[in-house]
Amino acid sequence: LTLLSSGIASSVVGTLAGQAIMEGLLGKKVNLWLRRFVTRFINVIPTTIAILLGLDPLNILVYSQVVLSIMIPIPMIPLVIATRDKRLMGEFVNKKITTLLAVIFVGVIIV
Repeated sequence: LTLLSSGIASSVVGTLAGQAIMEGLLGKKVNLWLRRFVTRFINVIPTTIAILLGLDPLNILVYSQVVLSIMIPIPMIPLVIATRDKRLMGEFVNKKITTLLAVIFVGVIIV
């Protein structure tokens, strides 16, 4: 039950974050019901199936965290690149020291 609740919570957060990115940064709108369906399908359905198959919820949680730790560096690189771009960020662009620290931390996380 806890794992399912966690999936639902992350689904809601993922939906809101995706909406903000699509509408704000990319200037595209996605149908609300389609966005909700896709997000919940990706987050909740696999977890529910795993639990219904009798898999150990603790193992599922551990494996999901392993996958997450592998996937975290992927969005970090474009994030550092985007936040140092003056044309994209305007007055909110990162300072050189912030970008340098970000590159160092991303490097440490990846290695």
